[in-house]
Amino acid sequence: MATLKRLFISIVPTGTPFSFALSIKRVIALVALLVAASITLSAAESREPNDHIGKALPDYVTGDECLFCHRNDIASGWKVNAHQLTLRPLVAAPNTNKSIESNPDLQPFSRQVQFVLGEKEHLRLLRKSTAYGQLEILTAHLARSPDDTEKILVTDEGPFHWNKDTFSQRCAGCHTTAVDSRTQSFSATSIDCYACHGVVDLEHTNDPSLVHLTKKRPHSPRLIGETCGQCHIRTGKSKASGLPYANNYVVGDDLFSDFQVDLSEATLALTPPRERHILANIKEGRDNESAETCLSCHNVHRASGRKHRRVVKSDHCFICHAPNDMKLVYDRREKHHSLCGY
Repeated sequence: MATLKRLFISIVPTGTPFSFALSIKRVIALVALLVAASITLSAAESREPNDHIGKALPDYVTGDECLFCHRNDIASGWKVNAHQLTLRPLVAAPNTNKSIESNPDLQPFSRQVQFVLGEKEHLRLLRKSTAYGQLEILTAHLARSPDDTEKILVTDEGPFHWNKDTFSQRCAGCHTTAVDSRTQSFSATSIDCYACHGVVDLEHTNDPSLVHLTKKRPHSPRLIGETCGQCHIRTGKSKASGLPYANNYVVGDDLFSDFQVDLSEATLALTPPRERHILANIKEGRDNESAETCLSCHNVHRASGRKHRRVVKSDHCFICHAPNDMKLVYDRREKHHSLCGY
C-alpha cells in the first residue's frame, strides 16, 4: 500500500482536480490488483502437476539415445532387465520359438508369431497388427512346463485365433511405452526409459536434477508410487477412457486425478499378498508420504529385489512373510489379477 501511495504522488502533482486524481488512483489500484492476480495465478500454475489426460503425448528421448551415454552403467544389465523383456521379439526367446514349432496346437501360427509376452508363469504370443502402433494377441494361454522349462504347455482349449483388440485394451498400458489412450497405439514395445523418467530436458547432461527419479533430484514417496503404480496397479481404471491403465500418464503428472483405484483397507485385506504389498506401499506413499517406497526394496535397473532383505522389518514385510521366521506366506505361482493372469 505504501508503494501504491508513492506511485500515486509521483504521477498526480499537487493541485490536480480531485475527480481527476481519484480516477488516476483507481487506475493505479486496478493495475496493481491485476499484477497481483497474475503473480498468484502463475504461482498456482507452477504448483500444479502437468496433465496429459486426453492430450497428445510429448516427444521424448528414446531408450537407445539414453543408452548411448549410459552404456557403461545401465546398458549391460538392461538387456536382461525384466522391464526390457516384458514384451520381447520372438528372436530374443529362441527356446520359446522351438516350443511353438513343436506344439501341434501352435504350429499353424508359428510363422506368424513376432513377440512374446511373459516368461515363467504365463506366456502370450503376438504379431504386428495392420493398425498402426498396435499388436494382435493369440487367444491361446501358455505356461512353462514344470518338468521342462524349455517346453510350453497350452493351458486352455482351442480353436485359437488372433485377437486385434485385447492387447490394446488390456495389456498395452503396462507392456509398451507411450500408449496414447485416444488411439490405443504405442510408440515402443516393452518399457523404455521415458516410462520411469518422463520427459528429459536435454540440459540434463549438465544438470542431472532435471530428470525425475535421479539421485540429484528430490522425489517424494508419492511420485515414486505413482511412477511404479502406473503399471503395477492392476486394479485401476481410467475415468476418461474406461481402460484399465492410466490415460496418457507422464511422470510428474497426478496419476490419481484420472486413474481410479480402490485402496481401502477392506479391499486390501481381500487382495492376495504379492499384489497387496504393492498397493499398500503406494497407498502409504500417497496418503502419508511414507519413507518406505518401492525403491527401498527394489533396484529397477538391475531388476532385483535383494535390497528388501536389508530393510528394517516392519508391518509391511508381514504382508508376504510370517513374523516368526520370515518365510513366505503365499505361493509364488499364485495369480495376481484376472486382468492379465499374473
